[in-house]
Amino acid sequence: MAIGGKTNFKVLLDGFNRLHTAGGSDLMQITGRLLRDFKRTHQRSLKLQKTTADDFNLLDTLKVSGEEVRHSMMLAWLLNREATHAQGNLGFRLFLKLVGLSGEYAETPYRVVREMSGMESRIDVEVATPGEFIVHIENKIHSDEGYSDDGDAQTQREWRDLLRRARELEVRKANVHGFFLTLDRHAPASPEFHPILWWQIADVLDDFSTMSRAKQVSLFAAHYAQALRRMTFELTQVYEDENQKWPQSKTRRKISR
Repeated sequence: MAIGGKTNFKVLLDGFNRLHTAGGSDLMQITGRLLRDFKRTHQRSLKLQKTTADDFNLLDTLKVSGEEVRHSMMLAWLLNREATHAQGNLGFRLFLKLVGLSGEYAETPYRVVREMSGMESRIDVEVATPGEFIVHIENKIHSDEGYSDDGDAQTQREWRDLLRRARELEVRKANVHGFFLTLDRHAPASPEFHPILWWQIADVLDDFSTMSRAKQVSLFAAHYAQALRRMTFELTQVYEDENQKWPQSKTRRKISR
């Protein structure tokens, strides 16, 4: 069921649950009216689905929506100026705008690498230009940070590796950046990593879709953005259903520095 359908159905159930205070005959009449209205709405929704297919989701169809590595691959593809999307540095420029970093980074001959290993850890995505800048992105989908035997959190080890990598590439400290990318706003253990959200990446994908000159690339980016929002929506529903507090973060549409 599409997001809108889920929301309408939840509203219907909430309304139904409030009817327990009604009298017997009133309850039967109101219940019948609710069910008739729902049936008509459902029939209209099915008719609309034939032209919109809102329930279709490529990631769910391929059974990869929860696979962390697949999303890291997509992110690296988006940021890579030499990727098959053929849009040059567009994706990276949009990402830099999101996180509040200099757009000049995108004008350098940067490289994007996945699964970059360090002495203590392995980062999901690295974007760097020797002597200019380095960006590390740790991606989490339905998982938490790992801890070493001595109690060091994953992002703490990754930050030390990031500094080592920066020295290797002769990048000054001011141009060293770490980001912690999640669905659920959990803050990283290391304060040096700045939290960002997948729904923010969905915004980047929407802009990328609009600005892309390749129709197939545009369609893919738009569909992926929709898939990310659906994943985020489903996670918020879990928190609401279990009466949990939605984790707080300092993250905003644009990260202040």
